[in-house]
Amino acid sequence: MAAAGIEVPRRQAEWLLEAVLGCTRVQVLTTGAVPLEPAQAAAFASLVERRLAGEPVQYLIGHTDFFGLRLRVTPAVLIPRPETEQVVEAALARIAPVDQPAVLDIGTGSGAMALATQQQRPSARVVGCDVSADALAVAQENATALGLAVTFCEADVLATDFPAQVPGPFDLVLSNPPYIPEAEAPTLAAEVRDHEPHRALFAGKDALRFYRAIARHARQLLTPGGWLVFETHADYGAEVAAHLRETGWRAVSLHTDLAGLPRIVQAQHRPAA
Repeated sequence: MAAAGIEVPRRQAEWLLEAVLGCTRVQVLTTGAVPLEPAQAAAFASLVERRLAGEPVQYLIGHTDFFGLRLRVTPAVLIPRPETEQVVEAALARIAPVDQPAVLDIGTGSGAMALATQQQRPSARVVGCDVSADALAVAQENATALGLAVTFCEADVLATDFPAQVPGPFDLVLSNPPYIPEAEAPTLAAEVRDHEPHRALFAGKDALRFYRAIARHARQLLTPGGWLVFETHADYGAEVAAHLRETGWRAVSLHTDLAGLPRIVQAQHRPAA
């Protein structure tokens, strides 16, 4: 796998072997040289071949880790990235003063942000919505496996009646919406472009259209003084922040992610006069 340019090839091979054997890395490393059964060897070889062809290892093994949670992932959902954990941290900071906060995660996918928020704030009422029924099935499976009482619902944030589709009001709205312009598709890594769901990746010709829609709906959904927290494209974080300022949001701020890129936008709903 190293020859194919795959990062940490040994560790990825171990993940695939763990999936085939149904055991942990420690068990793999401490078992020693034990021949695989023919069926196991064939299954492992098939997974390696698929990984070399570009399929993400998380889809091959069926899970990933996010904010200390083991989440099931399938090609119906994006693979949660480490930088998105910072979005959850920002969201948690905003609801820290609220005893029983209500939180909406728009475009929940695997449920990663909603579930992490619920796990960290058990007293919260957390709702995750998505336009994809297949994604919501994965999110619900994760909630059930983790024993976390997040409510999931199917809703389209681009619809004019979106606020009626979710059970508001909320103290926090957070979202990592589709933000990649279609024109950037050729620049993406093949394993992202060819395997992760395009509906969750691409914003079409207007990279800000989901942010505008969410900000517009959030005015109806948020309690006075409630917060909006976004993950953005690094090239458009400043534009998202500018749009929020221009449309009357207060305390708008733009923060960098783990790589130092400006990708986390926060804003507060103006309290009622």
